[in-house]
Amino acid sequence: MTPFDPHLLDALEASEVERVSGTVWRQIILPSSVMRPNQRGARWNPLGVETLYCSLDADTAAAEIDHLIGQQPVAIRRPRVTYRLGGHSLSGRRLKAATLGRSL
Repeated sequence: MTPFDPHLLDALEASEVERVSGTVWRQIILPSSVMRPNQRGARWNPLGVETLYCSLDADTAAAEIDHLIGQQPVAIRRPRVTYRLGGHSLSGRRLKAATLGRSL
């Protein structure tokens, strides 16, 4: 079994890379650094591919951490901090439910 949904991979490959300039949001669990990328693999990046999970709004950044915490076998109780990262220019792919042909 592939660790990634083939339908999702097809949608990612078909989507265009966008440049995002301005403010993005990132929530971390202390003591991680706000600029520390994920390299262990997760929903959007395979093992060894550095990915900095950011969102266009603070609520979505919090939802990403909620998802991470919900996947752990033991509850994570360390403090969470939300950062507003402004003045950065990032590349990314934006997925929408219509792109996938189903609800996210």
